Amino acid sequence: MVIKEAGVDLRVIELPGDRLPEAVGILARSFYANPNFIDLFPDEEARVRALPHVQRACLRDALGVGRIYAASLGGQLVGVAAWLPPGGFPLSPQRQLRAAPDLARVLAAAPRLLEPVLARADEAGQPCYLETMTERNVAWYLRLGFEVRSAGISFAPGGPPNWTMLRRPRPR
Repeated sequence: MVIKEAGVDLRVIELPGDRLPEAVGILARSFYANPNFIDLFPDEEARVRALPHVQRACLRDALGVGRIYAASLGGQLVGVAAWLPPGGFPLSPQRQLRAAPDLARVLAAAPRLLEPVLARADEAGQPCYLETMTERNVAWYLRLGFEVRSAGISFAPGGPPNWTMLRRPRPR
């Protein structure tokens, strides 16, 4: 689609793979002030380091199974939207494996990701609940004090296995 008004050359294009880094930058900047990401990465520097890895994982996945469209103004990307097909979520185990390197970089960029939330929960005397679709993550969560409540359950018929976990507050 092309819009030409008052000398403006705005095009909606399907994102070519070689423009992925540019799209990652746009989305990372777009989500910087998102309340969910502020809550997830309260430290601003950690958020700046982590968001490109989060967005890269999402966009790489969408390039493989869905579509990414971009708004191009005079050849420069000014907006990005990623779309997954019906049934594209939750991620299959194979897609999770492809995303793992980028998501590992998120943890490297913001290694204290869970600590502030766990500390707040401990102070408030509140338990923490989580779900993971990745069995190898269970051991890591166990080291943080979580206990497995349910192992390998599917939330939907034929869906991927999930582990539900609970961490009771630790006395301070």
